[in-house]
Order: sequence, then structure tokens, then C-alpha cells
Amino acid sequence: MALSIGSLVLIGLGLSYFLINLYKWNAALSKLAGKTIITLLAAIAGLSVGMLSIQMFAYQVYLSLSLSIFLMLVLGYMAGRLWGVYAIWNTVLTGILGAIVGVRCGMIFYLSGKVMFVTDVIVMILLFLLLKGMEWQAGLSSQTKSSKTNLLSARLATLCLSVIVAGAAIALLVQKDQIVVGQIGQKETQEAVYEESNDLQTIRIELNAGGFNPKNVNFKKATMIKAVFVVSALSDEGLKLKSTDLHIDAVLKKGDNVFLLNNPQPGTYTYTVGDQKATGTFTIK
Repeated sequence: MALSIGSLVLIGLGLSYFLINLYKWNAALSKLAGKTIITLLAAIAGLSVGMLSIQMFAYQVYLSLSLSIFLMLVLGYMAGRLWGVYAIWNTVLTGILGAIVGVRCGMIFYLSGKVMFVTDVIVMILLFLLLKGMEWQAGLSSQTKSSKTNLLSARLATLCLSVIVAGAAIALLVQKDQIVVGQIGQKETQEAVYEESNDLQTIRIELNAGGFNPKNVNFKKATMIKAVFVVSALSDEGLKLKSTDLHIDAVLKKGDNVFLLNNPQPGTYTYTVGDQKATGTFTIK
């Protein structure tokens, strides 16, 4: 959770710095250039906040969207107010649409600090490039101010964008339970580590809303197994690890849960947790 909050704070600082420069250069920007810049800014912000929030809240869509919408309302007002009420709403809507896409994309990644780190790096690069583009645009000597905005066109654009955002939100909420989460970044299989000093095979298996990571572990026969199931702090209380093959029926606590298996024999052994929503296997050769 601390890493997630830190990532959001970093994105917030980057956006704040950009807004400071936007206010600094806005007088030199045409209305078209200004609106284009804040639209791109909202898209970048929405995508990143959506990605980070869905990872932070362990695939809880409603919480992620609520946080994203709130932040996009703040960003939309701060950025769009320089160019009028329709610019505010279009910026907000663009940010929310970006957040919906970010949430959807974030659901296919396994919960990991690497996802947040990569997201932060990419966003910082994009904000830097957009900032340089804004400075270049503001410095053009041939810059001319655009004429009055066509009110009807602005209203139609806002209406169309509203319909698109509403449709995307409904589609995500309807399909959220059918989305297979954690497809990217989850290890399919991993070899156990042999500790020669203890004559022991060890493995650490992460368990969070994305399931087990790795999903399968390979062991050698006849050597004791030490399996440590590391349960995420965001996981539900009272999760039970069950396996008829391994004769396990145990309640898991948050943090490390150690299981020792003596004299394992060849075969594939299945275990589940959370009403069989997450399944893993031990393969002994």
C-alpha cells in the first residue's frame, strides 16, 4: 500500500509541476494549442491513475474508479478553467475515459510493485515530452490567437464525449467479473530452491487477488519441501488453503504461512484457496 500511495504522490507532483508551467505559459498559447495540451494531459493522468489505483486496491473496480473520477475532477478544473467551462468538462471527461482504460488495462497485470514503477517512469517521460512541446508551442513567434469558439460545436463535442465515457464505464462495470485478472506478470512455473545445508527444497508463493504466483512449482522427489505462502495485506480474512492431494485444510494469516511436506512422491498435486477462485499446483518429479 505504501508503494502505491508513493506512486500516486509522485504522479501528483509531476502533474502539479506541469500545471504550474501551464499557468505560466497559457498567455502565449492559442486556444487550440491550450485545449490540445490539456486533453493530452488528462489522457496521460487518467491512464496512470487508473492503472495505479486498480493495483493499489487489488482489482476493486468501484474503489479505483471513485478515486480516479475524484482526481480527474480536480485536474479538469485546474487545467480547463483557463479556457472556459466546456474545456473543464471535456478535460474531466477525457481524464475519466483515460482512467477507465487504465483500470481495464491494469486488471490484466498481476499485482506487483514493478507495474507501478514502470507506470511512474513512463508517465514522467510523457509529462516531460508534453512540457517541452508546450514550451516550444508557446515560444513560436508566429503564434496567433484563435477566434471565438463555436458554442454549438463545443456542446456537441461535450455531449459525444459524455456518451462515450458513459458507455465505457457501463461496459467495464458489466464485464468486470468476467475479466481474467493478473494474466501478465504471473509466473506459470518455477523451480524450487534446494538448500544443501538443510537438505530442503524451498519456495515462496505470493497470494493476492491475482491468485498464486507462481501458479506451479517443480520439486524433486523424496526431499522435504518447505512452502511459504505469502498472503497480501489486502487479502480477505480467514482464507483457507485446501488440498485433498496434500491433506491440507488450513486457515491462512496475512504474511508468511509455512508448510512442510516430508518425503514427496512423484505426481501433480493441486491446492486451492478462496472457494477455488485461485488454484495452484506442485509438480514432483
